[in-house]
Amino acid sequence: MKSTYKLLGVFWDRKEIVDTNFTVVRKCRDILDYRYIRELFDVDSCVRKIKISELLKANFESEAKALVKQLRHCNKIVGVIDCFPRFKNAVLRSFVRKRILQILNYLRKELPNAKICVNRKFW
Repeated sequence: MKSTYKLLGVFWDRKEIVDTNFTVVRKCRDILDYRYIRELFDVDSCVRKIKISELLKANFESEAKALVKQLRHCNKIVGVIDCFPRFKNAVLRSFVRKRILQILNYLRKELPNAKICVNRKFW
């Protein structure tokens, strides 16, 4: 039966949550996506954004590391929370909140020199 379905996000299981304090950046429309190459204006500080759902799609560590590798040159990274459920199921809401915190802590661990921010408060 396991060959008929795939569990999403198994890679993120048992990832530690060290910190829950992240700076909120309200205006992230002007921030470039992480796929953009370095520009002339990136000399002093390079700020990019990445959607949390893109990191959540990573089922293997190699996929997550490939995304993080594109963020190595950034000084500040804004995690755009685009996958938070809007319904009242408390168990599902706490699960998604935990996954978001795991992803943000993973970014903080893999990119220690970058400041990790979020686009909205979710805690």
